[in-house]
Amino acid sequence: MKKILIKIYIFFRRHIVRGLGLSKITWIRNLNVRFEKFLKGKKESFVHKHGLKIWLDPRESLAEKFGAKEPESTQLLFKNLQEGGVFIDIGASIGWFTLIAAKLVGETGKVVAIEPEPNSFALLTKNIKENGFENVVSSKQAAASDSQEKKTLYVVGDAWTWSSMEDPRKDYEHKIGSNFGKDDDKTIREYRVDAVRIDDISPQRADFIKIDVEGVVDPVFRGAMETIRRNPDIKLLIEDPTPFITQKLEKMGYVHKIVDLNNTFFWKGKD
Repeated sequence: MKKILIKIYIFFRRHIVRGLGLSKITWIRNLNVRFEKFLKGKKESFVHKHGLKIWLDPRESLAEKFGAKEPESTQLLFKNLQEGGVFIDIGASIGWFTLIAAKLVGETGKVVAIEPEPNSFALLTKNIKENGFENVVSSKQAAASDSQEKKTLYVVGDAWTWSSMEDPRKDYEHKIGSNFGKDDDKTIREYRVDAVRIDDISPQRADFIKIDVEGVVDPVFRGAMETIRRNPDIKLLIEDPTPFITQKLEKMGYVHKIVDLNNTFFWKGKD
């Protein structure tokens, strides 16, 4: 019965609540949050996915109770990473793509994972160790950018995996109002974090870069240009790329397609 309710709820949330903008109405938003918590049921501390044990954040972002975690993007890793490959995960969060990539490239490969949010980074570190990938994954708590100047990171309540360099108060309704219920913690925490350029931390060879930074993506991309030019067949998976990024890559011979609604996959070749 609950599985049927979940399917109905997913359709209702996507096409009615969000599709018609009803999440802006306070009582509908609060009802939606309560119903979602009911459908989720008992909180889980960890899950097993793809032969991996993954410890979860308070919002259970990888519990997959309402569907698979970015299934098209995940499949792109399975199709494009092989034993000995090199994967760079920018905005690694608690480790979904990092762990899958580490399993795929194996002991002869390399994964570089960058995550600025301290709680997410702690879980990322725990998940790497839990799955025995210490020799495969090189992780760093930092934000990716086009300089090494420190940045301010904003986190709302326990939504660690939604952290961003953009102040959520500037777009309160979209960033906070539509995502939190009346009784949820909406405290905005600010962290000063180190910044790195992808070009400064990337191995000489790289096969695949994933960028998911919840907002300010252009500086991240500019800080990766040397790596992209050095590896002409590199693949990129970028959440919400700007026209600047898309046009720049098209001029370099890349084609692209949208996957999982918000991600765009770029590769060299024909459409």
